[in-house]
Amino acid sequence: MIVAAFIQEYKIYRKSTYIPVSFGENFAGYIGENGVGKSTIIEALDRFFNEKETREWNVNRQARIEGKLSGQDASFIAPVFLIKKSFLKDENYQVLTEKLSSFFWSFSPQNPHRDVQKFIEHRETLKAKFPPEEYYFFVIGKRYDAIRHINFGPFHQERELREMFVNSLKNDEPAVKNSHAQHAEEDDFQAVFKGFSENILELYSYLYIPVETDVASYTKLETSAMQELTGSDIRQAIINAIGPEVLGEINDRLDMFVEGIHFMLGTYMYKGTRHDSLRMSDLVKKIIEAYFSVKVLHKKVGGMEIPVDSLSSGEKRRALIDVMHSFLKTDNNPDKLAIIAIDEPEASLHIAACFHQFERLRELAQAGHQILTTTHWFGFLPIVSEGAAHSLVLQEDGHVEVTSFDLYAYREKIKQDREVLKGKLPYDISLKSYNDLVQAILSSVRGVNCYNWLICEGASEKIYFEYYFSKEIEEKNLRILSVGGAEEVKKIYEYLHIPMREKDVGLHGKVFCLIDTDETAKELGMPPVKGLEFKRLLNDPQKGTLLVPIDHPVKTPPTEIEDCLEPEAFFKTLLQFDDAELEELLKENPPNEKAKNSLEVLDLRPSDVAVLKSFFDKDNNKFDFAAKYIEFLKENEGKTPAWIEEMRKFINA
Repeated sequence: MIVAAFIQEYKIYRKSTYIPVSFGENFAGYIGENGVGKSTIIEALDRFFNEKETREWNVNRQARIEGKLSGQDASFIAPVFLIKKSFLKDENYQVLTEKLSSFFWSFSPQNPHRDVQKFIEHRETLKAKFPPEEYYFFVIGKRYDAIRHINFGPFHQERELREMFVNSLKNDEPAVKNSHAQHAEEDDFQAVFKGFSENILELYSYLYIPVETDVASYTKLETSAMQELTGSDIRQAIINAIGPEVLGEINDRLDMFVEGIHFMLGTYMYKGTRHDSLRMSDLVKKIIEAYFSVKVLHKKVGGMEIPVDSLSSGEKRRALIDVMHSFLKTDNNPDKLAIIAIDEPEASLHIAACFHQFERLRELAQAGHQILTTTHWFGFLPIVSEGAAHSLVLQEDGHVEVTSFDLYAYREKIKQDREVLKGKLPYDISLKSYNDLVQAILSSVRGVNCYNWLICEGASEKIYFEYYFSKEIEEKNLRILSVGGAEEVKKIYEYLHIPMREKDVGLHGKVFCLIDTDETAKELGMPPVKGLEFKRLLNDPQKGTLLVPIDHPVKTPPTEIEDCLEPEAFFKTLLQFDDAELEELLKENPPNEKAKNSLEVLDLRPSDVAVLKSFFDKDNNKFDFAAKYIEFLKENEGKTPAWIEEMRKFINA
């Protein structure tokens, strides 16, 4: 995958600027005002992957005026790659790649430039997830005045890098100043890496979709983009279908036909200006023109088939994402990594359709494809739980400052940044994300083909609910949204409450909000609304787990979802973990066969309760436990808790 990029003198980006892309996940969204360089990032990467010449290279205007079109001051685009070692199949480049990766994994100059320092900090974050012994990590790029040569961006003149690969250089040799010697050294350097960039680029399919994309033309089957999506080559398929024998027979028969004409003409003849025989490429071109070029993507609407060109701008944008999703949800081309770069996927769409677009993109990211997108719709922030959001701000000195958020816990990151910046952020990202999301939810619960929503606190709850409500997800358009805490669930409920209580709003979908019970249980004092529910999980000593109204007077005991699970599955899942304290606790506390829920399955002393709580709070145990619990249920057909059935009844009513 691409984890970052250095961009210099390209459009808005002047001096070398470090642009983070990924912290290990497949989704990256760029947000910010118009003109800050969001679209430039994914356009620049398209130039790196797909442009063979510099004619389309949008060099910074000021750099052109100042004549910075060659040398180290010239424009360059240099992505940072992170590749699993087993994925690089070409043995000819493995030793070279290992050596290059070793340099970039360990490079630590004494006084690094600001953006090189950001590179190092980002690298150390990645190193915790991606061990250097298993992953290659390196920078390679292209420079405006030498597009066919390899370039290492801000590292290109690093002495350590050059000495590593050009044996003729000596450690004690001073920096070469003679221009002839410099050229000779550069030639040696380029010779070492001959073919390396091309070999790496062969691993990727970079599909770039600008806002102004002509959807009808883009989705024609013969285009290179559609070839990449389908994982096939139409031209090769035609060649295989025709075969050299058929081509030879066609040429023989045509030659006989022409000879007959020559016989009739006498002193006149037909002769080719470049070649006399029909070539395979000629035949393939004509077949594509006759068969594929006349075929246009249509959308089935009821009993009608509407050409994509006749759809509205928003529907065209949606059609494009739907087509990509259909082709890419199964891996058609396992030998290449697909990178999908989409400029404003929500452009021209009704607010209700924005969620659909980003849900599609989220699914593609989960399927293993890297997604890069720019957007003005902040509602994706609470939706995409695995990925990164990058906020871009243009500073007074012309530098583009990038603030990155892990979407898994972006609210915590925003809160920390507020403290550092004394409450001032370039945008109130959290507020805008909720406004956008709530508008999308409200629009989606209207109409016949509406959505239903289950809004919960955390990602571990989402794992359980995706299993228990798999049928509703498929048949009722149920969307499960984890938003990172009870306060966040409450906030969404309050945003939804006023518009959903209005008469004649035309609601057909439902929204169920669920939180835990804690020592400071939330209160609302708001009247009930049809189709909008807000409940707390509460364990009752006599009745077991209940769903109680948010304003229910009973506030104890504190209840989390791990206290409300099926008891046998809960106990047997705990047994699967290698944890000394937990093993000792389970050995001393046999399961209660009459337990009504997971809270009652173990008769624990206060000190034991603390041990169990500590286990769930440690590392990723909440998520690992949820995954193992679901696997146990799948294999053993475990019972469904009554409170889950109560939620299901609400959704299906």
